[in-house]
Amino acid sequence: MARWLCTALLTLAVGCGAVTAWAEQDFLDLEYERKATYLIYFGIYVQWPEGGNFPHAEERFVIGILGQDPFGRHLRAFEGKPLGNKRIVIHRFASIDEYRPCHLLFISDRADPQQAPESSQDRLRDALRRVGGDPVLIVTESAELARRGAMINFVADVEDRLIKMQINRDAARRAGLDISARLLNLRGIVAVVEENG
Repeated sequence: MARWLCTALLTLAVGCGAVTAWAEQDFLDLEYERKATYLIYFGIYVQWPEGGNFPHAEERFVIGILGQDPFGRHLRAFEGKPLGNKRIVIHRFASIDEYRPCHLLFISDRADPQQAPESSQDRLRDALRRVGGDPVLIVTESAELARRGAMINFVADVEDRLIKMQINRDAARRAGLDISARLLNLRGIVAVVEENG
C-alpha cells in the first residue's frame, strides 16, 4: 500500500483513539478531514465486481460528490494519488443530471447554491433511480438515510467526538458490493442497520 495512504489511515486511527482530547470546535473543523479519509478507506475495504460499467474503471477509482462539495482541500489532497493499482479521480455534480458513473457517490448534506433547493433525501432518491443496479457505493451524511437505501451513512457524534457510520449491508449486496468484515467490526464506530419497511 502506498506510504501516503498508510499515513492517512494511521492518522484516522489515531484521531479516532484520541478524540476525547478534541475541543468541540476542533471536532467540527476536523469533521470533513475524517470523512474524506474514510472515503478513501472505503476504496480498500469494499470489493467491487470485476470489470466496470464505465471506461477505464480498472485504472481509476472514481469518487463523485453530489451537491455542494464540503471537503475542500481534505479530499483534493487525495486526487491523483494511487489506490492499489488505480488512481483516485474526483468528479463533482451540482445535480444528478450531471452524474457520470463512479465507484463511490457521496451525497452532500448541502445543496449546490446554483441549484433549486432540495433535501439530501431528495438527492438520495434521485441518485438511487439514476444508478439503478450499478455497483456504486452510495455514501450519505444525513439522519436515517442508510435506512432509505444509502449503503453507508456518516453520523457526526459531537458528544463522543467521533464520526460514526451506519451501514446497510443489504443495499450494498443489491449493488453487487461486498463490505469487508474489517470495516463492519469497527466497534463503537459502525452500526449495521436495516431499511425501513
